[in-house]
Amino acid sequence: MLAVCARVIALAATLAGTGALADSLPPAGATSCSGCHSAQMLSLDALSASEIVRALEEFRSGTRDATLMDRIASGFTEPESVAIAAWLKGE
Repeated sequence: MLAVCARVIALAATLAGTGALADSLPPAGATSCSGCHSAQMLSLDALSASEIVRALEEFRSGTRDATLMDRIASGFTEPESVAIAAWLKGE
């Protein structure tokens, strides 16, 4: 068991050094999207990353009608919104 843990830690350290680990992990807040925006629910596939960022800004500012997204989006800064949108679109 210790050998496996040591290998996992070594692999994580190696990947972190290359940036691969950071690229594979979702940015803060991104996992909250999957509750409603799963494949079976409200898909974001049709939107570009810039459209997602704009929608989040509109939700934050109150210029876009929402039942829940206004409260969720208010928890993200603009840079966080950009990171989330890029991650969702695989950029």
